Amino acid sequence: QGQREAIKKATVYMNVWMYAIYEFEDALNDCNSRCLQCNDNLAHAWDEGVAYYTGSLEGTTTTNNNYGGNGKMIHALADRMCGNFKTCGVSGDELATTTSKVNYDLLSQFVSGRQNLFVGNCVTARANRERIAQLMAIPLVQGTLRHAYIVEHLYANEKSKAEAATFAATVLPIVHALSPIDAQIIHDNTKVGSNTITNFQKVKEAFERNYKQMGITCKDVGGLWNVGTNDYYKGAAPCSDENSSPRELSKAVMVAIIVCVCGIALIAIGGAIFLYFRERAGTPVFTPAAVRAIS
Repeated sequence: QGQREAIKKATVYMNVWMYAIYEFEDALNDCNSRCLQCNDNLAHAWDEGVAYYTGSLEGTTTTNNNYGGNGKMIHALADRMCGNFKTCGVSGDELATTTSKVNYDLLSQFVSGRQNLFVGNCVTARANRERIAQLMAIPLVQGTLRHAYIVEHLYANEKSKAEAATFAATVLPIVHALSPIDAQIIHDNTKVGSNTITNFQKVKEAFERNYKQMGITCKDVGGLWNVGTNDYYKGAAPCSDENSSPRELSKAVMVAIIVCVCGIALIAIGGAIFLYFRERAGTPVFTPAAVRAIS
């Protein structure tokens, strides 16, 4: 059962995810080479990227019983995760009654990027592609968090462990590029056969330290919602975008340490200069004990 889940999720959330990005890059390459007829035209490759993201089974509606529609691809994952993390709707604060905010935001980028390609605005289309990759990472982060929580607090069976490990593998390269240390924390707490007991809080904090550099926010990711209590699961509420991340705090502490060290160094240098001139003037601050006894 674990192998089946790993294969299913890795096929879509690792392979298809990357191939969608590849299609967007293909369109950008055609744009940069001014080859308007390449691949039928440069927007055709862009449309293929959207198609790989969405899939052919998605449908046009969502319901409380089947949020995410009938789709099997990343678009459906984003809609399912929004129901788990209360990030549905245009404002990203609704439960599973509508499309995820991620998909609303992505649709805007898909349309904008395509229009930029049509008019040859390659630089702005590149910005669309970069933003698309950032947004597409959100359901991967949510999936990792959800299954890490399940493994630690609900049921640590073969299926849930495989899902946690597979979701983590989909997003670990992004985190590793920013912080190898945080990527290792996530890996150690989600890998299959790990001797370390999964610690959801460590995984959550490791992700949060990198949200800013990933181009996403605490509000984008949301928190793991418990429909039974109509509240977030304990310890799984969204982080705050207003507070400095631990990484930013450590930089502030480092600056303070540097300032203190420099200040101490300046005081030491000033004191040495003072002692030197007192010595030259014949009135040293410190005198040998024998001299003090004679005087």
